[in-house]
Amino acid sequence: MKKCKYCGHVLEGDTLICSNCGRRTYLKRFYRSRNDRKFLGICGGLGEYFGVDSNLIRVITALFILWSGALPGLIVYFIFGVMIPYSDE
Repeated sequence: MKKCKYCGHVLEGDTLICSNCGRRTYLKRFYRSRNDRKFLGICGGLGEYFGVDSNLIRVITALFILWSGALPGLIVYFIFGVMIPYSDE
């Protein structure tokens, strides 16, 4: 049994739009992780968003930072850390 997170109406099957209030029942968004974080939670959030292990994301991020010459990669990482909100959970 799935309920609309806005109005609480019980939804049938895999409907994406609530028949009662007309809002989307599922919207995938990227947030920083509060649970799976080492520094700012960005890699943990990417792991949750794409459904992969966050350690793999961390390795890819570290390689990107080193490949970019450290400073540009770190600047992008910190900009993401400022712009992307934490999850509500």
